[in-house]
Order: sequence, then C-alpha cells, then structure tokens
Amino acid sequence: GDELVVEGSGRSGISILSGNDSKGGLYFADDGADDIGGIRYDHDDNSFEFITNGTGDRMRITSAGSVGIGTASPDANLHVQVDGSETQLRLTSYRNDSGQTAIRGYKARGSLATPVIVNDGDTLLEIQAYGHDGTDWHRVGEIDFQVDGSPSDGTDMPGRLVFSTTSDAAGSPTERMRIDSSG
Repeated sequence: GDELVVEGSGRSGISILSGNDSKGGLYFADDGADDIGGIRYDHDDNSFEFITNGTGDRMRITSAGSVGIGTASPDANLHVQVDGSETQLRLTSYRNDSGQTAIRGYKARGSLATPVIVNDGDTLLEIQAYGHDGTDWHRVGEIDFQVDGSPSDGTDMPGRLVFSTTSDAAGSPTERMRIDSSG
C-alpha cells in the first residue's frame, strides 16, 4: 500500500523547500542505490532534472522551457543528444485506413493571438543535415517547404519544394532542384 497519501477536497500539494542555490528533489531508491531515480529542481538555474538508473540529466527542462534529452544544456526548444549510438525519432501508427504518420510544420506571420497570412517566398519548414569536419559542424544539405505564390483566405496555399546540397570546398548549400506549385 501507499506509505504517504495527501488528500484534500480542493487544491492539495507537497512543498519541498530548498535554499536559493540548492537543489530539491523527490528520489527513488532500491537496496543498491539511494538515488537510482528521481526528479530534481535546481534553484541555481531554475531547471528540472530527471534521473534514471542513477544518472542525472536524462532529461532537463530549462528555465526558458527548452527540453534536453541526453544534454543538460539544450540549445533548441527540443534538443536530443546521444553519445555512442544512433539518434532517432520514431513515429509509429497502426491504422485501418489510408491515413499517415506525419511530421508537420506550421507557420503564420503575426502572433499566436493574431495570426496573419504568410507571404509568397516564406519558408514554412526547413529540414537540414549537418556533418562534423573534425573542428565544427557544417550544413551538407537542406529541403525547404516554401510558399509559391499568393495565398488567400480559405483553401489556397501554393507551395514549392527546394532541394539544396553543399558542393565540395563550399561553405553553404546551393539550390539544386525546385518543384514549384505547377509541378
């Protein structure tokens, strides 16, 4: 059974009070380790850290809301980092119709509160690939999904795909193929 139960008819909770430059956490233990798993809040940088198998920073949520999986210092909204094995994003769907599994990028001008129509030439989604040359990361290619014409309210959103690769001894990708809204 449960050793601790917090129950109330309204808002209820448990508070863990720590110093301003300390950490407070909830830890899970077994007979081999007293911190084999846990959730820890770091007051020094206002981040949440998730611990599994005795290893910290399996996942971290920074004070800015960025999520790092395998890194304590995510430099994107979602940053997945793996050392020594492959990194993959897996999407699996089991359906009995013609539907698909999708990666979708949405863009509007304006703001969340007042979205505004996109313009001809706007890039709605860009997929990039980088390789390391022993010193730094460099882009080897990209696929851009762009608006190709004047969209209108309703169902009209003309689009084009732009495929770019980086030549030997070049510093950035060059467009190699374009499929415009007319096909």
